[in-house]
Amino acid sequence: MNLYKSGIKVHMAQGSLFLRLLFVLLLVLPAGKAFSQQPRIVKKITQRDISDSTRQLFYAQADSMEKFKRGIYPVESDSSRFYSMPCNSLLTYRPSVNDPNVCLIKPSFGKTGGMGCGYFETGEPNKITVQQQGKQFPQKNIYDFNDSTAWISSANYKQDKINLHFGKYFSTLTSIIFYGGNQSNYKNWKKYARPKTIAVYINNKFWSNLQFDDCTCVHRFDFKPIAYKGRSMLLSFVIKDVYKGEDSRVAISEINFDGYYH
Repeated sequence: MNLYKSGIKVHMAQGSLFLRLLFVLLLVLPAGKAFSQQPRIVKKITQRDISDSTRQLFYAQADSMEKFKRGIYPVESDSSRFYSMPCNSLLTYRPSVNDPNVCLIKPSFGKTGGMGCGYFETGEPNKITVQQQGKQFPQKNIYDFNDSTAWISSANYKQDKINLHFGKYFSTLTSIIFYGGNQSNYKNWKKYARPKTIAVYINNKFWSNLQFDDCTCVHRFDFKPIAYKGRSMLLSFVIKDVYKGEDSRVAISEINFDGYYH
């Protein structure tokens, strides 16, 4: 009889262990499935020079270009946007087609670019807000194609949420482009904290985490096209972790985008 009862206890113990294992397995499987569905994101980094010496050099070049345009110095214009200068500058970016000893420079400093063909066809956010302590405020500095202006978070940055509202005519989105930190100069870049991990939400549902390097860089994240035909889309960012600065608040100079059509 004792042996019989002992056998029952053993079987019950084994059954209980089996149920526990089954329960754990059922918990793990959905997590594994969700993990397997995470979007594939390719990160590309481009280093930027935001030093005061480079800025001063640009202004010196800009003064020379004004003299060129007024006929004081000869100048060859390859287009309405770029002018040629001798290849002895940190700001020159490629040789001239007509003269290998001449390079082209952009007649602006502190600009992140603008709407390209693909970006324009994708559509831009028609409203940008920052949510802090349950209230939403309009925000322009985070999307003005200028790295000399920056959005600065609250002291409790994990509770802040950057919301980009895309209208129903939004087509596709293939890239998110970040200028992390305050990139107006190195002093301001070191002063404020910089993003290390940002969680991305689409229509209030978690999409993915973006990981950043701690550098004065352009971080470009490319992914499979996101499209909501005939529907609006809310793209939200929440800062989860940072690279510390002298100030605990977090700075982001600019967020830009690109789309599928080119």
